[in-house]
Amino acid sequence: MKIAATALLASLAMAGTAQAADVQGPWVEARAGWDKFDGSSGLIYGAAAGYDFGVSDKIFLGLQAGIAGSTVEECFEGVCANAGRDIEVLARLGGNVGSKTALYALAGYANSRFGGSFEGLSLGTNLNGLRLGAGVQQGFGGNTYGKLEYRFTSYGDGALAGEAVEGGDRHQVSVSFGIRF
Repeated sequence: MKIAATALLASLAMAGTAQAADVQGPWVEARAGWDKFDGSSGLIYGAAAGYDFGVSDKIFLGLQAGIAGSTVEECFEGVCANAGRDIEVLARLGGNVGSKTALYALAGYANSRFGGSFEGLSLGTNLNGLRLGAGVQQGFGGNTYGKLEYRFTSYGDGALAGEAVEGGDRHQVSVSFGIRF
């Protein structure tokens, strides 16, 4: 994360005379991408909404909430484990590095549903975690934009059917397309 923060600050310093990217106000987006949880990979798909506040002509602060599903699943000898829905509440801090481009860092809370099944019996548990990430946002014209993000989540331990469940790490790379109001 230190590398992402350093890159963000360096880009802002080099942006000098760049015009402000339009990253203020409410927005909604659809997203899809790659999801990896403890060695198993799949796809994520979902949506998010948020609001960005202009702190200066180059810096913005935003709040966002999102929900996604995941296709991550691993089966062994009739026992399957899967990553289900993923809810997040995040803050983002960013800066404009061009007339339509912004870089930002993310931090916040994630709650994810993980499940398992064996011979028709299904069990599930929710794990809570800290989510960190970074991204780039590009305006396309009008009120539309696209984003590319990397996210890392570290989950704490939980319980499943009264048994302890060890948390884990999750990595996601997503592409989003959205509209500002």
